[in-house]
Amino acid sequence: MKIVVDSNIVFSAILNTQSKIGQLIINGSKYFDFYTVGLLKDEIIEHTAKILLSTKFSQIQFNDTFKLITSRIIFVDDIFLVKLWTPFCGKNATY
Repeated sequence: MKIVVDSNIVFSAILNTQSKIGQLIINGSKYFDFYTVGLLKDEIIEHTAKILLSTKFSQIQFNDTFKLITSRIIFVDDIFLVKLWTPFCGKNATY
């Protein structure tokens, strides 16, 4: 099954890998294909300082957690999403 995850889900999984969401992303990748937009990695990196502050992770712990969670998700290029979405929304759809 293919599941699209948004930034809230991915951030939640990074903030607490032991949570239900974190465990679903980590262990569920055996059963599900998780997809999100490619820019989400940049957004996570942009908020690294805030994540480190709220989790008390060291930089190494953050890096390991980031790799663990992002390795379970397929990051799709935004241009590809527009091409996929257009047949559902019509040629004149705005994005």
